[in-house]
Amino acid sequence: MYFMLQKLMFSPLNTSDATVLKQGRFNIYLASVYLSFNSLTLYPTSELMKLVEEAQRKNKKIVIGCDANSHHVAWDSTNTNRRGQALIDFLNTKDFITLNIGNKSTFVNRIREEVFDITICSEELINEIQDWRVSDEHFFSDLRYGTVHLI
Repeated sequence: MYFMLQKLMFSPLNTSDATVLKQGRFNIYLASVYLSFNSLTLYPTSELMKLVEEAQRKNKKIVIGCDANSHHVAWDSTNTNRRGQALIDFLNTKDFITLNIGNKSTFVNRIREEVFDITICSEELINEIQDWRVSDEHFFSDLRYGTVHLI
């Protein structure tokens, strides 16, 4: 997503596990959310629920890049675990769409490849999004990031 930095505003919804930006031209929230792999509770986190509920209450569209640390075949993980099922159930009740297309891994190391990271958006935004893909660029991490273009 390419926006002029001065047109982005940080949101009071920011936490240690979520960064939310508001972009006025698109009436949209852009968010990056981390869901811990060692969380004892099932997803969604209270921060994610609060973010989604505020966006819906304020009639804002939302795109979330999410380090979900959960498995679900809906986003081409090799299997589905309890956290992945809880997350997809939440997303379905809120009319969110998973943008991950294809089976390109978002986590790659020498012994394993998997899809842990997802990009999701509110349903009404789907016609304004193009070209979701996993980048081939390496950033000194075993994670690969997803990119998307808003039109």
